[in-house]
Amino acid sequence: MYSELKWQRISGPALRAALHWNPYKKWQLFADGSRVFTTAGRVQDRDYGLDNRNDVLYDQRFDSHQGYGYSAAAAVGYRLVERPRWQFTPFIGYGLDGQSLSILDPGGMVAFLNSRYTAKWKGLLVRTEASGQFGRRRSSLSRWYWEASLTYDQADYSATADWNLISQFAHPVSFRHTADGYGLDAKTALHYRIGRHIALRAGPGFFTWQTGTGIDALYLSAGGTDKTRLNGVSRNGWTAEAGIILF
Repeated sequence: MYSELKWQRISGPALRAALHWNPYKKWQLFADGSRVFTTAGRVQDRDYGLDNRNDVLYDQRFDSHQGYGYSAAAAVGYRLVERPRWQFTPFIGYGLDGQSLSILDPGGMVAFLNSRYTAKWKGLLVRTEASGQFGRRRSSLSRWYWEASLTYDQADYSATADWNLISQFAHPVSFRHTADGYGLDAKTALHYRIGRHIALRAGPGFFTWQTGTGIDALYLSAGGTDKTRLNGVSRNGWTAEAGIILF
C-alpha cells in the first residue's frame, strides 16, 4: 500500500527580519529570519493499492489550522556591479527552512485525531540580489526603488511524524523521512523612501522545494523498523509581504 499526504492552502501571518551589513568596501554580510503562524489549511490523506496512484483504498480530508513555518539564512557576498542606477551582488551561505504541519478533525468523526508532521530543509545556498532606483534624480536619492532576489538551496531533507491514533506505530516518532533536495525562492519588492533612513517595502514572492527519492523508516510499537522508498516530497507556495526598511 502506498500513502500520499497533501497539505493545501496552508496560510497565516508571518514575521520577518533581515540585516544587510557592509563591513569592508564591496563585501556584504546578509542574515534573514522569518516565522509563519499557521491559522488555516487542509490536508488530504490518500492510500493506493497499486503503483502510479491506482486503486484508491482510502481518501479523507482533514483540517490543518495549527502549526508553524520558519526560515533562517546567513551569507557573505561581494558586490560585482555598483552603478549609480543599479547594483548586483551574489552571496554564498547556509540556510534552514522548516514546517510543523498538523492533521486534525475538530468536531468530526475522528475528534481525537492530532497527528503531526515536522519537516526540515538545511544546506548551502547561493543567492543573487539586484536593486535599482526609479526616476532621473542624480544629485539625491530617488524616493522609489526596486529590489529582487533569487536563492537556490542545496538541501538535506529530514522529517519526523507522530500518527497519534495508530497503536501499531511508535510514539512520539512514528516514522522518519530522509532525502536530498533543493529549493528555489524568488522575491521582488518596491520601496518608497519616506525619510533619509527609513522606507516602506511591499512585494510578492514564490518558492518551490523538491526532493528526489529517499528513505521512509517506519517505527513499530512492538519494536523494529520497516524501511521503504520515499518517492519524494514537494512544497510550493506564494508569499506577500509589507514592512519598514531602516538604513
